[in-house]
Amino acid sequence: MKLFSLRTLLRVALPASLLAGQVAVAQMPSASSGTGVNAAFVKLFGSVGAFTARVETRVLDQSQNQLVRMPMEFASLDGKVRLGIDLSQVQSKEFTPSTLASLKQAGMDRFVSVFRPDKKLTYLIYPGVQSYQELVQSKGETEAAEKGLKLEKTGLGKDTLDGHPCL
Repeated sequence: MKLFSLRTLLRVALPASLLAGQVAVAQMPSASSGTGVNAAFVKLFGSVGAFTARVETRVLDQSQNQLVRMPMEFASLDGKVRLGIDLSQVQSKEFTPSTLASLKQAGMDRFVSVFRPDKKLTYLIYPGVQSYQELVQSKGETEAAEKGLKLEKTGLGKDTLDGHPCL
């Protein structure tokens, strides 16, 4: 087993966390957890208490050119959200093969984020190195969740998929 210094792990883990955070921040408000999963994000699901989903997130620039494509897996139960990301599946000009190779070698090419609003924490779990990090919810995030968030929905159209009406 190869051991890595703390400096090496930080050099690898920090860009991975920032990449995930940047992708999430680009499409979600107030991503104080660093992963983009927060009370505002959970509010998007309304009264749906439990679900699982495979999602492909794409971040586009102002000209609609793709900056990042990242597949993710979601699971939600009673406001708690699990988000799994395999960085080897990320497509981005800024995420080079050498960066991915470094992450893979360090065992940090996959991570799971678990958002726990009941504990005011987000856990970042790195299965490859059998470690985790606790991210405490910011004061602003806690206040926003406690005072309630308003969600407004605007229909973009109606369609039918496999014979099922979609609103």
